[in-house]
Amino acid sequence: MGRADRQLVATYRLQLHAGLDFARATACVPYLAKLGVSHLYLSPVLEAAHGSTHGYDVIDHERISGALGGEDGLARLVATAHAHGLGLVLDIVPNHMSTADPENRWWWDVLENGAASIWAHAFDVDWDAPEDRYRGAVIVAVLGDHRRKLVARREILLVREGARFLVTYADRRFPVAPRAVGSVLAGAARALGSERLAFLGDALAELPRSTTLDSTSLERSRRDLTVLRDLVAEELEKEPAREAVDRAIAAIDASPDALDAFLDEQNYRLVYWRAARHDLDYRRFFDIDSLVGLRMENEQVFDATHALVLRLVSSGAVDGLRVDHVDGLASPRAYLETLRRYAPEAFIFVEKILAVDEELRDWPIDGTTGYELMADLTALSVEPEADEWLRTLDEELTGETRTFAVIASLSRRDVLDHVLPSDVHRLSRMVADLRDRHRDVSDHSSHDLDQALRALLVAFPIYRTYLEPERGVALPEDTSVVERAIADAKESRPDLEPELFDFLEDLLLSRRRGVLEFSFVRRFQQLTPAAVAKGVEDTAFYRATRFLAANEVGGSPDRFTLSVEAFHARNVRAAREWPGRLLALSTHDTKRSADARARLVAVTAEPEAYRALATRFFASAEAHQEGAMPGRRMISMALQTMISAWPLSLDRFSGALEKSAKEAKEETSWLDPRPSYEAALRLFAERVMADERICAEVEAFVATVEARARAISLAWTLLACTLPGAPDLYQGTEVWSHLLVDPDNRRPVDFGALERALEMKSPPTRLADDAVGVTKQQVIRRALAFRRQHLELFGRGSAYEPLMPFGKHADRALAFLRGRASGGDAVVIVAHRPLTSGSTWGETTLVLPRGAYRSVLVDSAPWSGEVALGELLGELPVALLSLEPGSR
Repeated sequence: MGRADRQLVATYRLQLHAGLDFARATACVPYLAKLGVSHLYLSPVLEAAHGSTHGYDVIDHERISGALGGEDGLARLVATAHAHGLGLVLDIVPNHMSTADPENRWWWDVLENGAASIWAHAFDVDWDAPEDRYRGAVIVAVLGDHRRKLVARREILLVREGARFLVTYADRRFPVAPRAVGSVLAGAARALGSERLAFLGDALAELPRSTTLDSTSLERSRRDLTVLRDLVAEELEKEPAREAVDRAIAAIDASPDALDAFLDEQNYRLVYWRAARHDLDYRRFFDIDSLVGLRMENEQVFDATHALVLRLVSSGAVDGLRVDHVDGLASPRAYLETLRRYAPEAFIFVEKILAVDEELRDWPIDGTTGYELMADLTALSVEPEADEWLRTLDEELTGETRTFAVIASLSRRDVLDHVLPSDVHRLSRMVADLRDRHRDVSDHSSHDLDQALRALLVAFPIYRTYLEPERGVALPEDTSVVERAIADAKESRPDLEPELFDFLEDLLLSRRRGVLEFSFVRRFQQLTPAAVAKGVEDTAFYRATRFLAANEVGGSPDRFTLSVEAFHARNVRAAREWPGRLLALSTHDTKRSADARARLVAVTAEPEAYRALATRFFASAEAHQEGAMPGRRMISMALQTMISAWPLSLDRFSGALEKSAKEAKEETSWLDPRPSYEAALRLFAERVMADERICAEVEAFVATVEARARAISLAWTLLACTLPGAPDLYQGTEVWSHLLVDPDNRRPVDFGALERALEMKSPPTRLADDAVGVTKQQVIRRALAFRRQHLELFGRGSAYEPLMPFGKHADRALAFLRGRASGGDAVVIVAHRPLTSGSTWGETTLVLPRGAYRSVLVDSAPWSGEVALGELLGELPVALLSLEPGSR
């Protein structure tokens, strides 16, 4: 079976690490083939930093991860997958590399040779820092204290290993610049009276240091360095030279002033880790100092980072690519056009988080990875009236009166000030330089320009724009976003002169053109995704506790509900524009899995029971606090966490609360931990979980909403299997999986148990009796088998046509047909808002398209014409119907 035969039916995400390597993934293939997926969707497989648990910290693009099993292990996985009719989709990471592992040869070379490194062009480093002490050097913020203190305590040392000269600190090692090696050799030469050592020292000291060297000069410099290293190694084999060099090293280590001066000779500056907030001179992945940005816009960098992956694609080993964090790239469109040119037949998906009212750009891809569907389904299934009563209850219990928009705005401002200040400072310096080039704004202070820039970053409504000033005029969708953000920024800062914002608008919309102006646009667009992601998803979502199911990647608490009509409209458009997209319900990045969110959505149908539970829970939980810690909003977080993931262990509960508190960045944080608060939070978690009455009440409440939650989960599952696009299943979530945020959602999966469940001879006949989730697994299996048999009904060009139920409960059911327009070869019906307890569908009906339709999911007689929903949704709260051949 070739790649052309492996059409996309569904993907299955495997989160690889040492505990789930290629060998273990290979063992899963027979089960996944039985389940019905068409492609394994693998987390990054390239060589990552030592001990990596996720693969996004790549250190070598030319090697398959040895920890996962290397090239041979991947080859065996590919062969086994292909033998079972499955293809592979790879997650790739073009935006950044890890600096935490010395095995990253590119970064090591940059640290050693600075701007003269042959890889200096690969990384997004500002070599022209405003402070003299940092100019021409990379800031490496890894020290646990100020450098001079560590030097005085001899915790930083110069050492020699053979012919290698290294700076060591704790378990970290750093290369020594050639000119600094030269100074050591020169000192040894003077003590020994060795002309040979003196020559080598002078030669190393005179190697070029400039980024202005052309490629030929760089290659010549690299050649010279290689020869000089060999000569140094030969010299150090001689005992007199070796002893003289070691004495020179010992003398440097013995003198704090000498070692401090020696460290200043390096092409990097070792600094206290807290300095990263303000002084870093390279673009990071969000706020992670050890992930340095790559300049993927450079053709050589693209070629070097993609050669192996593209060989896997061209050989047929890999059918598709998932591009991580596409918004971090300087020009996503240009990158994707290049990728598509090299991989014309591959599936290409992008990890792109769309705002509620944002459309995906017309890029040469198959679509996104599906975060927007998760948000749509949550909003589709909540009870609309819950918006108000949840808001009132939250205010009563926590005292929170602010809107989410206000919380998000304050969170972004906090992140810009305390998490991303170095990134903002770099951009602010650029704005100041631009001011000096434009006379009409040259009188404004740098401070006011900085404040205007910050206000604009806070006001930015989406992840980013895609302005490409070099290509010409801005697209209308980008123009409208910028103008909206400028207007909001002006309103938020009436104390600043409007022409400051007008200047920023002119720059972003290319009304002021030039090399530096274009560079500002690129930098701005690479910063806004970090500001939004860290400010909203990783801060505001942990501060706003009204309804945690809405606080999800790709979602927004601002949009509580979504009408059936709007949902249909979005999918009609998707069928036309993005029929090949992925449809995810849970991912490695979701804060709660689909089943956990479904539990919380089910709560919205139980206002009185939930109010009573929450009131009692708060009264009991407050008694378990230490003083006023952890606070009322954390109590709300605790209650919803327990409901969504029950039953859960103390470790899971405590871990989720601690992560939530650190992400909220109010009482504690990753950068500024507050041990007393964290200790109080852990003690609170222990006391709550030890309180039998609290746990019994939560357990009883979960039992009252569980049937509804499972029905919602099944509805979402069938929708993901039948909407325009292809379903993406996250490992283990084909059965009930109430997972919390990373690392909980990356727990080991028992694939043996999953296979046994799939082959169960007598599965539960009632949803209420299905403790494992076999019903969900069987819905997936049968829906995927139907998709595979009828690819034409779900692929490009197939119709998505809404069907409208009639009757008292018509607003609780959603239906549509797939296949031929106005004919329909398949009909999907789900209770997206299941009936409340004691209700029946009664006279609610659905008129099927012409023909006879038989259920794909359960055994039944065929239906035709107008059918009662009570019949269609009698055995399961979802239905997939197939047109009987010849019945039309």
